[in-house]
Amino acid sequence: MPLPIHRALSARLRRGLSTAAASASLSSWAMISRTMLVNSSDPRASLQLAEPPHASHLIVPAHVVDPRPRPPGHDADVTGLLGAARASSGDGLLLLDFRATAPSGGRRRAARERQSAGIDVKLGTTRVVCNPLSGQLFHLPDIDGTNKGTMSCQSFGILTRSERPHGPPDRYAVADLVEDRDGQKRSFVMRRFLSQTGEWEKLVRLPSPVPLARRMVIDQAVLDFAGRLWWVDVSWGAVSADPLSDRPELRFVELPSASVTKAVKGLRAIGGHCRMGVSEGKLRFVEVSQKEPFFLSSYALEDGGSSWMLECNVALSALWKTHGCPSEEDAPRIGAIDPLKPQVYVTMGNFVFAVDMNKEKLVGFSVLSASGGAAPASFSSDFLIPCLLPSGLETSQIPSAEPKKKTGRSVEQAHGKTALPPSPSAIAVVRGQSSVNQAPVNPPIRHPLGISDSKFPLPPASPHPVHQGASSAAKMQFLFRRSLSAASGRLRRALSTAASGSRPPWALIHRISTATTSGRAASLSLAPPPSPSHIVAPRHVYDDMGADGREEGCINMLGCGAHAASADGFLLLTSFKFRVRLHPLAKPDLPLEVLARIAPSPFQIVSQHFLRFVCNPISGEMVRLPDFDGQEKNMNHQYLGIMTEAAGRNGPPKRYAVAQLTDDEDGEGGGRRLVWRQFDSETGGWDKLVMPSLLPSGRRMDLNHEVLAFGARLWWVDVSWGAVSADPFSDRPELRSIKLPAGSVLPDQKGDMKSLIKRRRMGVSDGRLRYAEVSPEEPFLIKYFTLDEQSGCWTLDHQVPFAALLSRDGSCPVPLLGAIDPVNADVLYLSIDREITLAVDMRRKKVTGASPLNQVRPNKCSSSFFLPCVLTPGLASSPIPGDHIDTLEWCMVV
Repeated sequence: MPLPIHRALSARLRRGLSTAAASASLSSWAMISRTMLVNSSDPRASLQLAEPPHASHLIVPAHVVDPRPRPPGHDADVTGLLGAARASSGDGLLLLDFRATAPSGGRRRAARERQSAGIDVKLGTTRVVCNPLSGQLFHLPDIDGTNKGTMSCQSFGILTRSERPHGPPDRYAVADLVEDRDGQKRSFVMRRFLSQTGEWEKLVRLPSPVPLARRMVIDQAVLDFAGRLWWVDVSWGAVSADPLSDRPELRFVELPSASVTKAVKGLRAIGGHCRMGVSEGKLRFVEVSQKEPFFLSSYALEDGGSSWMLECNVALSALWKTHGCPSEEDAPRIGAIDPLKPQVYVTMGNFVFAVDMNKEKLVGFSVLSASGGAAPASFSSDFLIPCLLPSGLETSQIPSAEPKKKTGRSVEQAHGKTALPPSPSAIAVVRGQSSVNQAPVNPPIRHPLGISDSKFPLPPASPHPVHQGASSAAKMQFLFRRSLSAASGRLRRALSTAASGSRPPWALIHRISTATTSGRAASLSLAPPPSPSHIVAPRHVYDDMGADGREEGCINMLGCGAHAASADGFLLLTSFKFRVRLHPLAKPDLPLEVLARIAPSPFQIVSQHFLRFVCNPISGEMVRLPDFDGQEKNMNHQYLGIMTEAAGRNGPPKRYAVAQLTDDEDGEGGGRRLVWRQFDSETGGWDKLVMPSLLPSGRRMDLNHEVLAFGARLWWVDVSWGAVSADPFSDRPELRSIKLPAGSVLPDQKGDMKSLIKRRRMGVSDGRLRYAEVSPEEPFLIKYFTLDEQSGCWTLDHQVPFAALLSRDGSCPVPLLGAIDPVNADVLYLSIDREITLAVDMRRKKVTGASPLNQVRPNKCSSSFFLPCVLTPGLASSPIPGDHIDTLEWCMVV
């Protein structure tokens, strides 16, 4: 039986419950997953914020963790450190730690060079307190004067306290609690760092409250609840204490009787199936059984902390309806407990599912990264840390000691700077991007299956201000919009600056969008790179794309794709409408990856329709292109490019051409000829020519790259060989070809082209044709070339190992090439883990920006998942050339 908690603790628990409930109405939260190191001189961290069940990530400058000097030529070296968020306080501060890992070959060489230069090469454990919204960091002093200790990182927690109700924290404590195994009597030892003193203290011989002769094994993150820290053994119970007290008094709470197990060594596995957390102002314990039907049970601590009450018991198999037992790797585990709602986040394989315990249904999902790191089954039990983000956190400072007492190191002070005010721009936001016309625009929300059907709607993002009674989802949207206000202002200033003659702004257009808008024009949700922008087609476009029919079990899948851009910002769009019949076991609220496990073909396409448009993304004007060769029911769009011709120097476009180049698969030449189709806005019709192929004997064009507009020509790119170009305005176009740089041309096309396109890109930047590639194996060497138009040869400009830019878990995540910056010739955009886009300055050899990809999945794309689009001055007032009235009267022309 659990020991009763003292009455004083009961009163504190009640106060904590009421305080937590009050603060919850003002708070949103995030699931912190990864902490990554990058080379940056910025003194602040950056939070890549995503709405749960999506995971959020922290990006920390490497010099914060390892400030030691580097030998000449190793500015880009990042030490082999494993970083993680270990615990969070009730008002949003994070406790991070970084531990040295086994060095790779490159890091061993760097360590030898450091040692020969007289630089200390030994680095143990470093602990940092972080404000995730402002990015402020505080480097804690070493424990006992050394950072070489081996104390468990999971046994440290952080507790804050404020003298004012709902005010920012005035002080905090970081504490570790372990049993004193050297003493004759059972007791505990606490090491604590107090912000008011700036020093570590060691408290010994704290009487043990544990009722049995059994050792506590702390195997999950330390919790902040009711003014105390809670150290949890998920096989037995939890010990709590107030580390800010002069003499902390320890208390013990045993788990529900049916959940107490014998002491075992495999606690990592147990920790994945059981979890204690704070939710709705209560301490809760959640566990999932490891056999069908995978019961998910939730208990709440009641009666002043003396007993547990079973609140919910949900059979997960009934929710998934997979009609089969998941493998051991895919068995459900507890990822996190929602601190604000009765929801539990369950991991299964590489997915996170949000389970509403009251409604007994799935209410959301996300995909966890599997590349460059371990799958959830092999993570420790705390790979997701819930972190509340209360109102005012972005403007609050981390409490510190008096200057004469302070022994920790503020990052700003370590750089000889005065303390910086909190910076909301440290946040990168998944949703809440601004519209180009400065009016608020709800960002597209993609259904898990891309389904547009009234039976399965998704809740829209609220554009209105949020009040105290609003839902937590609305508060999260409000926080996202508020945190992006600084970036939106910079973007609007960039537009006005561009109009005055400086470099034009540009956007990373996400190639595929499955959202629609009720307006008459296309809508662009514009975000500054590296954040993705989205182009959304109006709903009426799909209304004329064939009859829906009344087939039972069928729904519509709608969307549009951006395939090419002209040099002055016009886009080529294809809208698509699939009528699909779902598999009997398939449910629309499950992600496509899960449906693929249920059945090899989760849905069957009944009918498909495609329409192609020229679009002005700023004004929203769309002009439909006529179909050719039955293309209305054929998705043969990858070979189309667009080019404009201006009316005088720097004038608006007076004419445009759309062209396609393909192999002549039906001709007698056996693929030795190319088919040229050309649409001219002045004639309003398509022309067709058949021309000799310029490719080497036996080679076909493998067009898996967007068509580029450069040098008054369109360029069709084959990333295994080179490019073919032609002038789309010429009556008799002349084909020209260039090969890739020496060493990049593949001898044949037998390799995996879908994999190759993720590592190679050609693009236009600063008026020159560029080519970039990433090697398939570590250290993932990035090569960046520029074409010399006179000689037709490529010049290698930069060569940077990606592994030197980013270190995580002692290894380097696999980078994918996203885009080449069209205005800054030094910058490339790469993605990692299917979740984050990084801006990499090749000349400075540094990561200069990052943004979550949200719903972008590069591994599912056969071509680039981003389309760079330059937004030139005057684009908003430039109509699409041509006479559209007779044949396109239903289309919107702004």
